[in-house]
Amino acid sequence: MRMRKRASWTSHVRPSAGSLGSRSRRRARTSGRTASTGSPTLRRTSAQTVWPWPRTASWPPRAWALPGWRLWTALGVRGVLVRGRLSAFESKCFDKCLDATPMTVTDWRGRLRRRSPPMRMPCQPPRRPRTSRSALVIAGTVGLALVACAPGGDVPAAESAGPVSTELSGEPVELTMVVESTAPVWKALAEEFERQHPQVTVEVRQDEMQVLVQNAPRLLAGDDPPDLIHLSPEPDLVRDGLLTDLDDYAAAYGWDELPASHLDPMRIDADAGRAGTGSLYGIGLLFGVHGIYYNEELAARIGMTAPPETLAEFEGLLADAAEAGIQPIVQANVGGIAMFPLQTLLNQHMDQDELADWIYNAPDATIQTDGAVEAAAQLQDWANQGYLSPDANAVDYTTMLGRFTAGEALFLVLGDWEAANLDGAMGTNVGFFAAPPLEEGGRHVAVAGPAAFVVAANSDHPDEAAYFLDWAQTDPAARQLIVDIAGSFPGGSPDLSAPRIDPDSVLVDTQRAFEAISAYDGAVPVLSDATPGMFVSTLGPELQLLLAGRSTPEQFIARIQAGYEEDLGR
Repeated sequence: MRMRKRASWTSHVRPSAGSLGSRSRRRARTSGRTASTGSPTLRRTSAQTVWPWPRTASWPPRAWALPGWRLWTALGVRGVLVRGRLSAFESKCFDKCLDATPMTVTDWRGRLRRRSPPMRMPCQPPRRPRTSRSALVIAGTVGLALVACAPGGDVPAAESAGPVSTELSGEPVELTMVVESTAPVWKALAEEFERQHPQVTVEVRQDEMQVLVQNAPRLLAGDDPPDLIHLSPEPDLVRDGLLTDLDDYAAAYGWDELPASHLDPMRIDADAGRAGTGSLYGIGLLFGVHGIYYNEELAARIGMTAPPETLAEFEGLLADAAEAGIQPIVQANVGGIAMFPLQTLLNQHMDQDELADWIYNAPDATIQTDGAVEAAAQLQDWANQGYLSPDANAVDYTTMLGRFTAGEALFLVLGDWEAANLDGAMGTNVGFFAAPPLEEGGRHVAVAGPAAFVVAANSDHPDEAAYFLDWAQTDPAARQLIVDIAGSFPGGSPDLSAPRIDPDSVLVDTQRAFEAISAYDGAVPVLSDATPGMFVSTLGPELQLLLAGRSTPEQFIARIQAGYEEDLGR
């Protein structure tokens, strides 16, 4: 570990993305009243409901609540009931769900919501998983898996692209790319691509990750879908014929010669309903690793001179920080951001292959293990001990970063996609290390994998979209942008020249952590990739309850498994 001199630095925080303005709230209110076949069924409760839109004199009545947790899912992260978000069958079931008892939790923006305990609808028949719930993929493991309301029915999976071209024509072409608003690297890549290929215009549409999570399949199923979406492929999306099979492009560009660890997370066997095998439906433009950032000045104050060798040693540092009056871990949990420390603990307490099988939807896979309960119990204990920010359930991602760059906490459990930003904000005062194993000398296990992009099955320009994906992996300028802006490692062949890295940058630490995970073959996929609804509909609300002490570790893990099985129709 490099213990550097304290640097002068200023706080650098991304502006808050996409706040819901008054006009958007009015649209949300209108959509909630008119979507689908009419007004949603409401029922009277004894408690006042806090609504996602402003209350008016006539709508909604101040003491009415939605009749069950599925309608909250339908409302989505912005409180908008989107036409077609629920199936006709589920709409008919609303009246049978009126006995659900809502409980108050905060949503991803820190506002109170009503949500019922996870349960199956009373009249829900056995069927394949719905695609109206969503998940995050952090892709880059930043990345992040993005699904929502794909069309129902048994639509055949998209066939292979067939004869493909690896050349750009001289004709004007407009590509559309949808990405999350907190990752500026995608827009920078689009601008560089346009500079090198002036006949191509790349329109970049950005939105908050959770909104993108909800809307991606609806966009893919639309009449004018985007060509590219920052999205982890899901079996449902493949089964519904929404994604382009990239096998022919992989053969043409040589992607099929990349290491298996680069491609397996984006292979889908739609018939088996699982990831990790089958045809290729996405390609990673960058690869990231999850780990733990630390403030070097605060680390020195508690006598930390090297990264901890074991999880127990790390927990000892948390206790030392608390005793010294330093916040041990800055944590946000609006929108389920506590997934990062949760998976950090799961990676150590659970068997690596068992966890990966669960995320890849292997038959009979379960997360209800002793190791998972131990991980949830340790996370809850950290919250009870004050090792996590006491107000974590009301803190959003941007605020969390701002607190860390301002020197308000010793540790930040996150991924390397923030390395470049933290470098700029904190100079040499920030370091990074891979999460330590349970036992000294044990294997390092962490989330490490690709930030995937997919090509819409109905894209007007699949050849040009694939060309862009290959260019982003192989062009020297594009690869350097990925390092400089995202702080991650570019995709493409390991034989390509590595981009330049400042030796005083925290990127040196993230690269060392990535190499350690690779050397131990300790890479696991991110939890949010497990099912379409895992991040937004299951992990987010359940983590709120766990950190607030309103559920036990056993209940928490059982509900995660229940949401998983419901999404998969098991």
